[in-house]
Amino acid sequence: MNEQATQQPWWDGRPERRPRIRPPRSPVEVVCLLVTTIGLLALLGLTVYWWPTLPAIIPTHFGIDGKPNAYGSKATILLLPALLLLLTVGFSALARYPWIFNYPVVITAENAARQYRRGRTVLTVVNALMAALFAVIQWQIIQAALGATTGAFLSPTIIIAIVALVLVSAIILIVWWLSRG
Repeated sequence: MNEQATQQPWWDGRPERRPRIRPPRSPVEVVCLLVTTIGLLALLGLTVYWWPTLPAIIPTHFGIDGKPNAYGSKATILLLPALLLLLTVGFSALARYPWIFNYPVVITAENAARQYRRGRTVLTVVNALMAALFAVIQWQIIQAALGATTGAFLSPTIIIAIVALVLVSAIILIVWWLSRG
């Protein structure tokens, strides 16, 4: 057998062979968990507080100019809180098992704690950003339903810009992490 065939492939860091440790939370994770909690509570609070005053038909989609161009039942306002609650529970459960994540490096006993913390940090940052964004979107939908604003924040241009900013930030963070080893 030749030497190349006996070498382990670079991706042979299967989760069942990884150390099963749970490193302590970093300060960034703690702040993100706080932001997620505040965002989720704000989202639920906004929904409960404004529910009685919302009309039976509310805006559900906004055009490029920020004006509503599709409408739906008042019950559609429950979609964002339900989705964020589901995602937060799912991300929290997943964060308890960082050894099952996909990593760009082979996980060893020496780098496991650092890589697991990085993986969890990505989850908590994404969750915090979603919580904040969902709360702002809910506020804008409620205000548009009540006639107080056009929902300009919800224009596709603004949403695409925010998503692009988050993606570019994530790529920069990942490259920076990988360059540090």
